[in-house]
Amino acid sequence: MGKLFGTAGVRDVYGVEIDEMLPLDFGRSVARVFSSADVVVSWDGRLSSPSLSSAVIAGVLAEGKNVRVLGLAPMPAACRASMKEGSPGVYVTASHNPPEYNGLKALMEDGSEATRGVEEKIEREITSLSRPKLPERPPAVLPSGYGVADYLRDLVSSSASVGDQKVVADPGNGCASDIAPRVLSEIGLSVISVNDWVDGRFPMRPSEPTPENLRGLSELILRTEADYGIAWDGDADRVALIDSRGRFVPQYAVSCLVALALRAKRAIISVDMGWGLRDLLEREGGDVIVWRLGDLHSEYKRRLEAGWSADLVTEPWKIMAPTWGPYFDGIKAAALVAQAVHEFGSLEEALEAVPKYYQERMSFKVSGDRSVIFNRVTEALEEELSSQVREVDRLDGVKFILEDGWVLIRVSGTEPKIRVYVEAKTDDRKRELASLAVKKLREAGVT
Repeated sequence: MGKLFGTAGVRDVYGVEIDEMLPLDFGRSVARVFSSADVVVSWDGRLSSPSLSSAVIAGVLAEGKNVRVLGLAPMPAACRASMKEGSPGVYVTASHNPPEYNGLKALMEDGSEATRGVEEKIEREITSLSRPKLPERPPAVLPSGYGVADYLRDLVSSSASVGDQKVVADPGNGCASDIAPRVLSEIGLSVISVNDWVDGRFPMRPSEPTPENLRGLSELILRTEADYGIAWDGDADRVALIDSRGRFVPQYAVSCLVALALRAKRAIISVDMGWGLRDLLEREGGDVIVWRLGDLHSEYKRRLEAGWSADLVTEPWKIMAPTWGPYFDGIKAAALVAQAVHEFGSLEEALEAVPKYYQERMSFKVSGDRSVIFNRVTEALEEELSSQVREVDRLDGVKFILEDGWVLIRVSGTEPKIRVYVEAKTDDRKRELASLAVKKLREAGVT
């Protein structure tokens, strides 16, 4: 078996690379790796999630462990249920991927996603499983002791009351549909909600909250004269923001708004976050750690054990406020954005406090061996930029750091794509660097 886990759990096309056999073994393996007597199981709204979740449940029971069923829930609610129960969990989701995908995430007893070390243990178990033995006692299927209603109550009670903000909430037919608009309303916002019913086919827009996919939200904000709009992905660990003029707010700027609300001084960020959040914290005497995309939760734990506690952990779209919980929560992040807007008086005034950079994020589908294309492109870019490069960072992909910007090339850990990220101090320079990266991809055979 090849490497099972990608950047964010296990994820593939249902009925092609993933079916009910894998979650059966996954459930058994999670039950074996963790000593807890219970495993919390929940899922997103995809059409294949109920059957895959049933297979997970069967696997846990086959190992003699109890199942605590949370059911259909946003990813952050699943994490919080594990944290409150003190039990590991399995969440069935493909996050922001297209509807034909599905996947599996293992959750730790503290609610965080499984670290790389734990994922390796689960994978080793899966590859060495034998037939299950008869349990010593009858395992039970029980409701989770912490439910979605508890999550909603805790989220509202822990969030600042805000007012005088008219927002459009777009859950994108994902798991936040029944919860996110209500949370925003209960903390004082005037909410117009769209795409607010769960449908795993994502009929109204693709699940990933990109600028292209949120054009309808932008138009609605202009028509309704709303102050801003907020959107989430399929499992609500991602959040995106559109301003009053219908413009997509860069992901780093959203994280900066949350940092302002939290009065953050220490942050762990992914390699593709850019310089804006770093500048914001460092000008206040803060400190920023840069780490690999998809593994920030592991670095957060390592730093915490060493006595260095982060106030904020973030990658583009995904934001963790550790005082709330050690997991990414797009709904909590939205409440913190609303808090920052309230404190500054408007979104526009809040964004004035955010350092200004220009970013471009691009994805290219690649057939065949992505590593070959990746090596070809990074070698060509390194040669082209040799006279300008201040540093080449290979922590996660290859990042060419220049005096006035940077270019990062990565192989996606969730889809058959190569990702290109560009940031610069001016829009013209950003366009120049992005065009160069695209040119090298085309020359390498990527269409």
